[in-house]
Amino acid sequence: MKTNLNKPEGTEYFSRDVVRLLKDQYGWTLKKIGEAINCGESFVSMVGSGHRSFTLDHLTMLEKKLGEPVAILLLKSIDPKKIDKQLRPLYNRFMSRVTGKTVVKARGKRKVVRKIKRHNPVAHVTA
Repeated sequence: MKTNLNKPEGTEYFSRDVVRLLKDQYGWTLKKIGEAINCGESFVSMVGSGHRSFTLDHLTMLEKKLGEPVAILLLKSIDPKKIDKQLRPLYNRFMSRVTGKTVVKARGKRKVVRKIKRHNPVAHVTA
Protein backbone atom coordinates (compact mmCIF):
# COMPACT_ATOMS: atom_id res chain seq x y z
CA MET A 1 0.00 0.00 0.00
CA LYS A 2 1.42 3.36 -1.03
CA THR A 3 1.34 6.17 1.53
CA ASN A 4 0.39 9.64 0.37
CA LEU A 5 2.39 12.08 2.52
CA ASN A 6 0.60 15.10 1.05
CA LYS A 7 -2.76 14.35 2.64
CA PRO A 8 -4.23 16.71 5.24
CA GLU A 9 -3.01 16.38 8.80
CA GLY A 10 -4.74 13.50 10.51
CA THR A 11 -4.07 11.08 13.32
CA GLU A 12 -0.68 10.09 11.86
CA TYR A 13 0.57 13.61 12.44
CA PHE A 14 -0.77 13.86 15.98
CA SER A 15 0.85 10.52 16.73
CA ARG A 16 4.13 11.71 15.19
CA ASP A 17 4.03 14.80 17.38
CA VAL A 18 3.41 12.67 20.49
CA VAL A 19 6.49 10.58 19.70
CA ARG A 20 8.51 13.79 19.23
CA LEU A 21 7.22 15.13 22.57
CA LEU A 22 8.11 11.93 24.40
CA LYS A 23 11.60 11.94 22.94
CA ASP A 24 12.36 15.65 23.35
CA GLN A 25 10.67 16.65 26.60
CA TYR A 26 10.53 13.35 28.48
CA GLY A 27 13.84 11.94 27.21
CA TRP A 28 12.31 8.63 26.18
CA THR A 29 13.89 6.42 23.54
CA LEU A 30 11.98 4.54 20.85
CA LYS A 31 12.56 1.38 22.87
CA LYS A 32 11.06 2.89 26.05
CA ILE A 33 8.03 4.20 24.13
CA GLY A 34 7.59 0.75 22.57
CA GLU A 35 7.76 -0.93 25.98
CA ALA A 36 5.17 1.52 27.36
CA ILE A 37 2.67 0.61 24.63
CA ASN A 38 3.68 -3.06 24.20
CA CYS A 39 5.01 -2.56 20.66
CA GLY A 40 8.38 -2.79 18.99
CA GLU A 41 10.82 -0.02 18.18
CA SER A 42 10.08 -0.39 14.47
CA PHE A 43 6.39 0.40 15.00
CA VAL A 44 7.26 3.47 17.08
CA SER A 45 9.73 4.55 14.40
CA MET A 46 7.01 4.27 11.75
CA VAL A 47 4.69 6.32 13.96
CA GLY A 48 7.43 8.92 14.40
CA SER A 49 7.84 9.21 10.64
CA GLY A 50 4.09 9.60 10.05
CA HIS A 51 3.53 6.25 8.31
CA ARG A 52 1.51 4.72 11.16
CA SER A 53 -0.51 6.12 14.02
CA PHE A 54 -1.24 5.30 17.63
CA THR A 55 -4.56 3.71 18.47
CA LEU A 56 -6.70 4.77 21.40
CA ASP A 57 -5.33 1.74 23.28
CA HIS A 58 -1.77 2.98 22.75
CA LEU A 59 -2.68 6.44 24.01
CA THR A 60 -4.45 4.95 27.02
CA MET A 61 -1.31 2.96 27.89
CA LEU A 62 0.77 6.14 27.61
CA GLU A 63 -1.74 7.93 29.83
CA LYS A 64 -1.29 5.31 32.55
CA LYS A 65 2.49 5.31 32.21
CA LEU A 66 2.83 9.11 32.30
CA GLY A 67 0.05 9.77 34.79
CA GLU A 68 -1.54 12.58 32.79
CA PRO A 69 -4.67 12.62 30.61
CA VAL A 70 -4.45 11.89 26.88
CA ALA A 71 -5.98 15.28 26.09
CA ILE A 72 -3.16 17.08 27.89
CA LEU A 73 -0.56 14.89 26.17
CA LEU A 74 -2.05 15.75 22.78
CA LEU A 75 -2.22 19.47 23.60
CA LYS A 76 1.40 19.47 24.75
CA SER A 77 2.46 17.78 21.52
CA ILE A 78 0.89 20.41 19.25
CA ASP A 79 3.29 22.94 17.78
CA PRO A 80 1.89 26.35 18.85
CA LYS A 81 2.84 27.76 15.45
CA LYS A 82 0.23 25.48 13.85
CA ILE A 83 -2.55 26.95 15.99
CA ASP A 84 -4.67 29.68 14.46
CA LYS A 85 -3.62 33.15 15.64
CA GLN A 86 -7.03 33.82 17.15
CA LEU A 87 -6.84 30.66 19.27
CA ARG A 88 -3.23 31.08 20.42
CA PRO A 89 -4.01 33.26 23.47
CA LEU A 90 -6.54 30.72 24.71
CA TYR A 91 -4.13 27.84 24.04
CA ASN A 92 -1.26 29.66 25.80
CA ARG A 93 -3.41 30.50 28.82
CA PHE A 94 -4.63 26.92 29.14
CA MET A 95 -1.18 25.38 28.71
CA SER A 96 0.38 27.76 31.21
CA ARG A 97 -2.18 26.72 33.80
CA VAL A 98 -1.73 23.02 33.07
CA THR A 99 2.05 22.95 32.90
CA GLY A 100 2.81 25.72 35.38
CA LYS A 101 5.58 26.97 33.10
CA THR A 102 6.69 30.53 32.61
CA VAL A 103 4.79 32.50 30.04
CA VAL A 104 6.84 34.76 27.81
CA LYS A 105 5.08 37.55 25.96
CA ALA A 106 6.74 39.99 23.64
CA ARG A 107 5.84 43.64 24.05
CA GLY A 108 7.61 45.72 21.50
CA LYS A 109 11.29 44.88 21.57
CA ARG A 110 11.48 43.58 25.12
CA LYS A 111 10.10 40.38 26.55
CA VAL A 112 7.99 40.27 29.68
CA VAL A 113 8.34 37.10 31.73
CA ARG A 114 5.98 36.10 34.46
CA LYS A 115 5.68 32.96 36.49
CA ILE A 116 2.42 31.11 36.74
CA LYS A 117 1.52 29.44 40.00
CA ARG A 118 0.76 25.78 39.41
CA HIS A 119 -2.61 24.57 40.56
CA ASN A 120 -4.82 21.60 39.90
CA PRO A 121 -7.00 22.47 36.89
CA VAL A 122 -9.47 19.66 37.64
CA ALA A 123 -12.32 20.60 39.93
CA HIS A 124 -13.39 17.96 42.41
CA VAL A 125 -17.08 17.75 43.17
CA THR A 126 -18.12 16.41 46.54
CA ALA A 127 -21.60 15.32 47.45
